[in-house]
Amino acid sequence: MSTEATSRTGRVSLWGRSFGRARDDGGAVIPLTALGIVALVAFVGFAVDVGLAFNERRQEQAAVDMATLSVVRLAFDDTGVTTDDLFDEAIRLSLANMDGSVSEAEWRERFLECTDPGRVAAGYTVPLTTSDGVVDCISVTPDVSALRMRLPDTDVQTVFASVVGFDNWTVSAFAEAGLVERAAPNIIPFAMSASGEAAGRYCLRQPQGNNNANTPAAEDCSGMFQGNTGVIQIVRPSWGAPPHNCNGGFAAVIERNIAQGIDHMLSAYPETNVVTQETCPNVTAGLSPNEISTDTGQNNMNSVEQGLILRGDGYYEDGGPARLKRGPFPKTQFIKSQALDDKPLWEFIDTTLNFGVDVPASCSPAFVVSLAPADYRVGLDNCFAEYYSGNYDHHLFTEELMESPRFTWVPESMGDLSTGTGFFWFRIQQFRPVFIQTVYYNTGNCWWGVNPGMANQMHNEGTCWQLPSAISTASANSNISLRGLGSYYFQFEMLPEEILERGVTAGGQASELALIR
Repeated sequence: MSTEATSRTGRVSLWGRSFGRARDDGGAVIPLTALGIVALVAFVGFAVDVGLAFNERRQEQAAVDMATLSVVRLAFDDTGVTTDDLFDEAIRLSLANMDGSVSEAEWRERFLECTDPGRVAAGYTVPLTTSDGVVDCISVTPDVSALRMRLPDTDVQTVFASVVGFDNWTVSAFAEAGLVERAAPNIIPFAMSASGEAAGRYCLRQPQGNNNANTPAAEDCSGMFQGNTGVIQIVRPSWGAPPHNCNGGFAAVIERNIAQGIDHMLSAYPETNVVTQETCPNVTAGLSPNEISTDTGQNNMNSVEQGLILRGDGYYEDGGPARLKRGPFPKTQFIKSQALDDKPLWEFIDTTLNFGVDVPASCSPAFVVSLAPADYRVGLDNCFAEYYSGNYDHHLFTEELMESPRFTWVPESMGDLSTGTGFFWFRIQQFRPVFIQTVYYNTGNCWWGVNPGMANQMHNEGTCWQLPSAISTASANSNISLRGLGSYYFQFEMLPEEILERGVTAGGQASELALIR
């Protein structure tokens, strides 16, 4: 039997079965592979060129962000600044982030030739006019509250994309910066009487009437105020529809405003403008009230305690707890078994200062503590008094103070709040930065003043024999009750510019200089 036979047709018979020889397609695969390699190289090259363009774009965005913010700060912070000064600052800072291939003269000329087609639509209708000419790519809003800068176009040469006709990419970047209004989470619903330019201790809250007569005479919440002190009525439009305390529910609004801060703008009273009162229609219309109603009730002390001390994480709309449970600092002070912020005010004093030159020597942290180790407030009182009497204008505290939940701002009245009776409206003269210092508790005739960073809690003379743990470990619903709230208020000069810019300024606007987009 034949096992193999080969024919001219190329067919093979093997064990009685026939098979056709496979056709040779190798010649077709080679050009396809070559084309694939070319396409792959082109794609990789194109990606590299695009990456270079995006990298240049990121560098230019960083440059224009920094330059725009710096120019705005220069315009707002320095007196006597000219448009030439602003142009010079823009050139200097934007050029500093370039790759070095452009000279200052060329960069200045390119700025003068640059156009910004999007500025008018964005509201920046006033170009910067300098002695060199009109700079269309640097412009401001009509009220000069914000500035826009667009960098001149930059050509990024391609390496691989030129093969398919892309010799270069053109990139640019713009930024806008100005005064950005904040919702005012750093204002809480207390008020203080007109204080002038001094600084010192102030009783933010105590009940009206004789109930506080047993407070130790040396304390800032001692004696009796017959008029209005403490809490003010502030609507909370973000909570409910219609906003709460339009039709009652004021106690819960107090609590939320203390814990989270007020959720809308207030403004200092401008003598040339019509008074805008804190009412639901005004707030929901977006107006910034500059006349606020006082509250004299004693029952709201329970709401103050909840918002300041007792509530836990997640209770409020922003997900946070009571105010003194917030912030990054140690929670080692205990009231009613609640762990609260315990970083004292003196620890925020700037230790890099030249004490005795920049600020009084008595403001040195070591001196503040040593003057009265059992009650460092004596040292702070002395420091504040000497700072004021010596007419110092150098900041005393560090920017870190802004992170403390005890640091906040309160509206300051144009007059003396203690002279009024019943509910009445007062006009906001300005806002004062304050530090929540002493929390006063009592049960019967016994009073405690609880301060951060102090190991021993004070009590009234020799009549209160209970140990300090009586206030620390009491239950939240015990008969030991909150009766007062003491604070320190600051001169504006005591605070660094970073705090003043991001807080509520003396003019009353809660705003900061920041990038808008």
